[in-house]
Order: sequence, then structure tokens, then C-alpha cells
Amino acid sequence: MPNVWLKNELLKLESVYQSGNLGALKDAVYWCRYYQEPLPEWANFAIFETIDALTVGEKKSISKWKTWFRRYKQDMADYEIYSLVDEARSHNAEWSDSYSIAGSILVNKLDGETGHPKDNTIRKTR
Repeated sequence: MPNVWLKNELLKLESVYQSGNLGALKDAVYWCRYYQEPLPEWANFAIFETIDALTVGEKKSISKWKTWFRRYKQDMADYEIYSLVDEARSHNAEWSDSYSIAGSILVNKLDGETGHPKDNTIRKTR
């Protein structure tokens, strides 16, 4: 895969998906389509696993996705915070500084908007 950014983004998205944020799968599909690259194996597996669960009516998996659909907006806000902390860390910021940097960027971005991060979300990204 020649696109270094995409390769790194897909690694992050896999980690985020494995932590329970199902929106990362949606983003992986989007970015792979955008850059006309194949989906990574973890994303293919997750899609097939989900389709199989829907096909047989596996209530636990269906419930997980229903819950995610309700939480989608918050999950994406949490992922944005994770990305901001990760970006600060990639520029060699200390952990404590990276939280402040991410928080400052987010506050500036949210100014005038209604969305706010969950309490302690920035610290949880570590």
C-alpha cells in the first residue's frame, strides 16, 4: 500500500474498532474506497461477521450495532479526541501536554457548536 497516511490510519482504526468503537469500521470502508485501496483483513472479517450475525438474527451482535447507531455521534467525537492526542504525541508532546493541546483544539473547534466531549474522554485516550 503506497499511501503511508492510509496505512497508519487503518492501523489506528483497527485499534479503535477492537476497543468497541464500531464507527472505525465505517471510516475504514470510507478511506479505502476514497483512496481506491482494498480493505484490510480486519475490516473484511468485521463486515462478514456482522452480515452473518444479521443473517442468523444473532441478538447479541444486532444489539451491539443498535447501541452503536445510538452512540455514533459520541463515538466519532471520542475518536476525534483520540486523533488529536495522537497527533500531539506524534510531534513529541509530553502526555500531559498532549491532553492540553487536544483540549484546546477541540474547544476552539466546538466554540459555538452544541457538541461537547464526555467528561474525562481526553484522559481516557491514553
